[in-house]
Amino acid sequence: MNGFRFTRREWQRLLTVFLRDERIKDIERECHVAYRTAYKVTTTIRMIMAEDVPELLLGVCKADETYVGGSWKNKAIHIRRQWTKRGRGTSKQPIFGIVQRPFDPLSTSVVRVWLTPDTKSCSLNPHIKKTVCRGTTIYTDGRKGYRRLPNYGYLHD
Repeated sequence: MNGFRFTRREWQRLLTVFLRDERIKDIERECHVAYRTAYKVTTTIRMIMAEDVPELLLGVCKADETYVGGSWKNKAIHIRRQWTKRGRGTSKQPIFGIVQRPFDPLSTSVVRVWLTPDTKSCSLNPHIKKTVCRGTTIYTDGRKGYRRLPNYGYLHD
């Protein structure tokens, strides 16, 4: 890594802390470096990680949405009293993700994930159009919003 004066062992320590915590303050504290150095290291690592990410996913992909927000027993009492539905219509944060299946068993999958305001087609389909190459097979659940994917040039199953 050009521009840094770290030994191989120091780089291993920096990467270990980065992969575990990914917070600049943790790197600063555990690796005994200045905050500015920890900041430069994390931005350099993130830039290198983003270099080999393919622009478009192709081949066979899976798409699905989920809701994240914690267990009811861990919520504050005033939130539990409000009561919310499960699944669509919940007050939890919706997350949408697409996974590209690897071409061979030894390679890794590519994943893209977004926080979305809701799980309506108008919110999810733009992510699919920007991320997945036309002609790709997309496997989804039985949600009605995915039925229009063949109209956009995707094979849907």
